[in-house]
Amino acid sequence: EQAARWAEARIGQVYTTENRNATWWSGWCETFAEGAYGNRFIYSSAIQDYNSLASRGLIRGGVPPRGALVFYNNNVNGHVAVSVGNGYVVSTIGWSTDRLPVAKNSYTYFSNYLGWALPYGS
Repeated sequence: EQAARWAEARIGQVYTTENRNATWWSGWCETFAEGAYGNRFIYSSAIQDYNSLASRGLIRGGVPPRGALVFYNNNVNGHVAVSVGNGYVVSTIGWSTDRLPVAKNSYTYFSNYLGWALPYGS
């Protein structure tokens, strides 16, 4: 619940002081998702995070529950979002050269849905 609330509180935010690599959120989806759970810089990309969870059999399909990490294979680094329930996710959008706000979208908004996992294998 805390992760979902953290993500929802950042909807519309373009710039951040929570990212040591950039001052904006676009292109930093893994940093955003990790931040929702109070972590920083565990994985260098969303696809690396996904592969770690998948190798332990922790990825599930279907509509993600509130608080789950939601993964997509839509580019070389993948994409990750935080589920806020009812079929919606909150995440960064755009590339690192963009300055787009954090947004809430349907979990089907992003292409190549891979599935979801609860953090820490719970």
